Amino acid sequence: MKKNAYKRIAQIQAIVGQGEEAVTTVEAIISDHNKHLPDIASWFAETGDRVNFKRLLIPCAYYLDSAYEMCGYLARLYPEQASAVAKVLSELNGKER
Repeated sequence: MKKNAYKRIAQIQAIVGQGEEAVTTVEAIISDHNKHLPDIASWFAETGDRVNFKRLLIPCAYYLDSAYEMCGYLARLYPEQASAVAKVLSELNGKER
């Protein structure tokens, strides 16, 4: 329950342009980072907040599901690099087989 409250607060902070505060708030959630960090990152991608989005890249990299999700948001924030992101993901998926 408490983590959902933190997540909602962080979402609102991200939406209203308080990205730094949103990162601090979401860091207060001590479990399920692989679910909550990408959710906040999605709001940064939606609002174009590249600086605070980047602050969540490394924490999300610790979880495979979060890392893949972040790639989609990277493509949204950096559309000129979307094909490069897709190429790397395709190569990684090819190695897993």
